[in-house]
Amino acid sequence: MCKDVKETTFGAFRSRLYSIGQEERFQDRVKRICEYLGSKGSKAEGHLRVQYTDTVSLDVRISKGVYESCSKTQYSKYKILARKTQYYYVKVYERNTQGKTKKEPLVVLRCDLSGAKMELCWLSKGKYISGKNAMRLFNLFYRGLRPGAAFLHDASCVSVRLSPAVIREDVRKQRKRARKRMKRRPGRPKKKARKKTRKNVPNKKVRMHLLTVRSLATGKSWYESMGFKPAKLQDIRYFYNRNIASKQHPAQFRSSVDSLRKLTMKDMYSTFPSSSHKNLDDIRRQIGIATPNSNITLGTITKRVLSQIRRRPDSLRAQRSIKKFKTTFLEDHTKRMEKENITRKLREYTKHLKNIWNTRIFKKNKPDVG
Repeated sequence: MCKDVKETTFGAFRSRLYSIGQEERFQDRVKRICEYLGSKGSKAEGHLRVQYTDTVSLDVRISKGVYESCSKTQYSKYKILARKTQYYYVKVYERNTQGKTKKEPLVVLRCDLSGAKMELCWLSKGKYISGKNAMRLFNLFYRGLRPGAAFLHDASCVSVRLSPAVIREDVRKQRKRARKRMKRRPGRPKKKARKKTRKNVPNKKVRMHLLTVRSLATGKSWYESMGFKPAKLQDIRYFYNRNIASKQHPAQFRSSVDSLRKLTMKDMYSTFPSSSHKNLDDIRRQIGIATPNSNITLGTITKRVLSQIRRRPDSLRAQRSIKKFKTTFLEDHTKRMEKENITRKLREYTKHLKNIWNTRIFKKNKPDVG
């Protein structure tokens, strides 16, 4: 990394990228960006410090190297390429008020040397920079480099650790008194003090695919609201299961999202198996629905459940809500049922759910302004 780091303001940085984007040839645009970031040598390593606000600054770094995977579920067509294939990498880091750079980057993008494709490998929010502002940083480089197309693999999910069972106060006091009586017993041998471990505490987690949850709540995924669209692809093979080929289509994705969002509470009781009716009753009472014959839709239910979870995300009630919502609406019920008991409505529901699951590659063809 370069020892002498240049500094600039965010306004000047944005204006320079806009002007670089006016160049006709991709090689000229990349050359000017590398020179602006102070890159030197064959690896094209450059480092620029941008004053984002009065208290927050950014570290912008560019380099050239072979394929690097930021996720275990990256799109496999890039992975199949030879390791000798070179790419341009741009990484943006957040610096805190003490001047220390965060280890985890805000934005990581990869672009091939010809400028045909650009991939958004990583996007996250920082302590002072939101996810939308991080996406605006990506759009700046997308407008400055102007590749032929950009794509991303949406593997974002939320993981919630479930707390152990809550012990009632009277039971806790009773157990404490019993332990004290055992300590006062005469002739009881003393034991060495043991370190407290969490070995016997079950480490249970609930993982939810954010694309599915947000699509059910708002009708669009988060990346769709940021200008990306589902790509039309055939024979997609991911690293975690290369033997199974999947496909995705924008029309199927939009039709599945609209069909599931219109599903009413009355239809849910007739669609889902009887083993899920208890969870439906709990979710219905939680969001204030008195009768099971209500015409409230799944889109409204998802929105209300998420709003309650956001109020107190660390509470036990939020944990139970996430678990019940996932086991009721986001799991394939047909896997634990016999074939003769699977109804046509449940097959259609599962088909729509799988269409949303399989849609993970999003693309963008035009640079955004701003």
